[in-house]
Amino acid sequence: MILAGRVIAAKKQVDKCENIRIHDVTKIL
Repeated sequence: MILAGRVIAAKKQVDKCENIRIHDVTKIL
């Protein structure tokens, strides 16, 4: 269960990074 929680937390971090990257791209455009 702890491992699953870590995986979900890691996925949220990745999603957050992706969202920031997308926002940066839209700002440049």
